[in-house]
Amino acid sequence: MARRNMLKRCYVEGSEGYSRYGERGITVCQEWRDDKEAFYDWALANGWTPELQIDRIDNDGDYEPSNCHFVTRLENARKTSRTVMSIATANDILELRRRGLNPKAIASTLGIKRHHVDNVIYRGSWTDNPKKHYQPRRRGRPA
Repeated sequence: MARRNMLKRCYVEGSEGYSRYGERGITVCQEWRDDKEAFYDWALANGWTPELQIDRIDNDGDYEPSNCHFVTRLENARKTSRTVMSIATANDILELRRRGLNPKAIASTLGIKRHHVDNVIYRGSWTDNPKKHYQPRRRGRPA
């Protein structure tokens, strides 16, 4: 599945992701393109499990053994070109909130949009454990 999706992103115009891979010139190394067993052997030797995704270390580099590894879905989502902040920024947001700043002040201090701050504080974005995140105070109730 990982190999098939990787090939589609790089070579099949109109497929999901082609604009971010194939149109940018991202390719799959000749060995992995021609020999699926070579890819599968590499994947197993490099820690592949069904819950992991292939990731390019250099986002501008090709799919090849020296530029790939496996990561969780959460790790992969955090490093896409569409991601607007780093985990360090999310941690800064939470720290400033603990110090008593309101979301508008945090956004201004960090130079980011308010809705990104709200996503971290109120929706639990950017936590390693989605069940454990900063809980907002509710009006009229004790914290």
